[in-house]
Amino acid sequence: MRQHGLDAENEGSDGRARPLLILSLAERLIVDAQAQLNKIPRSQRFRYGAHLGDALYRLPELIVQAASARTNKTKVYALCDHLRVLASLMRIGAESDYINDRWLGRINRPGTETDKGGEFSQVSAIAFAWRERLKG
Repeated sequence: MRQHGLDAENEGSDGRARPLLILSLAERLIVDAQAQLNKIPRSQRFRYGAHLGDALYRLPELIVQAASARTNKTKVYALCDHLRVLASLMRIGAESDYINDRWLGRINRPGTETDKGGEFSQVSAIAFAWRERLKG
């Protein structure tokens, strides 16, 4: 995936923008989810599908707001709350056979020493670690 200056958290020591890892992961998650969104049955496409799509597309906005706020706990907490809602929506979709169980398992795969895990798992881990760091 191409990196743009727009996804920079701050500048590195060389003056170039450093990409936000969490934003890149969220973008990959959204691109990966397109196939699942397209497979949602027509009867649920404008109910469940629209709700899930909106929740996915809101994720980058919340990440950028949280990164911009830096010390503002409210934005990071809102991001974490949104991730919980998104996880719930995806579980509902899998249980209702609107989205593929294997896809959900892949994006939620926990990280190990040799594998970083699925995109959603990584985004959640970064956001909740960020929240814990701000608590102190």
